[in-house]
Amino acid sequence: MSSMMEFMEKITPLNKKYDRKKGMTLVEIMAAMAILSILFVGISTMMINTAKTEDKSNVLLNNTAIIRAIFTSFEVNTDGSRTIDYINNTRFYNLKEKVNITLRFNTIENMQQQLKDDLIISDGSNYIAEITIRDDGDNIYNIKINLINNIKNEDITKEMYVYRKI
Repeated sequence: MSSMMEFMEKITPLNKKYDRKKGMTLVEIMAAMAILSILFVGISTMMINTAKTEDKSNVLLNNTAIIRAIFTSFEVNTDGSRTIDYINNTRFYNLKEKVNITLRFNTIENMQQQLKDDLIISDGSNYIAEITIRDDGDNIYNIKINLINNIKNEDITKEMYVYRKI
């Protein structure tokens, strides 16, 4: 015959074999929050660095495009003719005689006008181009440009060799 204790144990066991959780414990919640925080900080840092890198790349591309426009102003074909109506030989000779040429401009069109005609100094410019022309002999000239971007406080220096018959 079974005792009352055995009968009660069958109905409500003293040692529950199955623990029915209805939620998460505080430790589990804290661990989950810590993991999510670590992931959030890592992703946020990566996104901030990506935005900074993209901004620097855009500034570099913009500065390079402006320098390319300046170099294009000096280019000529191999037969000595100008590719487009930019700096003529007389103007190139006058620019070459100056030790340092400083252009202050806001737009590429303003810069090209200063190179073709007179060096007009304008205040409050977004860009400053410092141009040095050096004669390397045999009608080959080294043109060095240091472009300062006043908007982003960045500068870039490039140089190019051109062939000009003066």
